[in-house]
Amino acid sequence: MLHRYPQLAMSEEAAAYQAEVDGYRHRHYPRVRLSAAAQAISCYDYQACEHPEYRDSHARAFVESLRDALLSRLPGIGDERWGINSSEQAASTTIFAKSVLRG
Repeated sequence: MLHRYPQLAMSEEAAAYQAEVDGYRHRHYPRVRLSAAAQAISCYDYQACEHPEYRDSHARAFVESLRDALLSRLPGIGDERWGINSSEQAASTTIFAKSVLRG
């Protein structure tokens, strides 16, 4: 947080955040939806990516690996075309046709 918001250094907000980080304990959440897991990893990536060492970090490698694993488990992903070359192909994709994603 302090890398992204250096003006908060030595503030009460920074101290409260550090106390939250120091007190963190992992909690297991069974049966997390793929979409929720994908959003969580995207949130982490967004928050971490501004650090200058993130690009070459183990954390980024893990994020990319987890994202790939999540994508490979999406319902219907194996039935999709490799690429989309027209609006007709886009409209006929399994995900679009089943209204899994709504924009």
